[in-house]
Amino acid sequence: MKVLALIPARKNSKSIPNKNLFKFQGIPLIGHAIKCALQVKKIDKVVFSSDSDEYISIAQSYGAHSFGKRPPELALDETPMKDVVSFELGRFIEHFGYTPDLIFIIQPTQPLRQPHHLEKALSLIIQKGSDSVVSVVKIPQ
Repeated sequence: MKVLALIPARKNSKSIPNKNLFKFQGIPLIGHAIKCALQVKKIDKVVFSSDSDEYISIAQSYGAHSFGKRPPELALDETPMKDVVSFELGRFIEHFGYTPDLIFIIQPTQPLRQPHHLEKALSLIIQKGSDSVVSVVKIPQ
């Protein structure tokens, strides 16, 4: 099974500008997401998607692939994630010459995520035959 980890990060968040560059334990949030994905043996490729050259440069320094900036229309508040995934999947197939069997969308804003969380999600998909898994956390009121 070929697994692609896709890490999307827009520069201009509507609520907190440049939030994806905020540092947690000295590492930008996008760095945490990439480092986590790279530690999962079953993930074949880690691709970073952004509308920012600065973000892309940082992501590449942590070991992620990037195919350059995505178009501005794919970095709007109302842009559906499926459109970003479809666009990046097309570039991935063109660059690497194959279609992954599974795509993980890894949001940068969860720096406490650990590789075992991704491995557990992979296990649920593979062993249970699920077609998708979404992580949630119960927040006390």
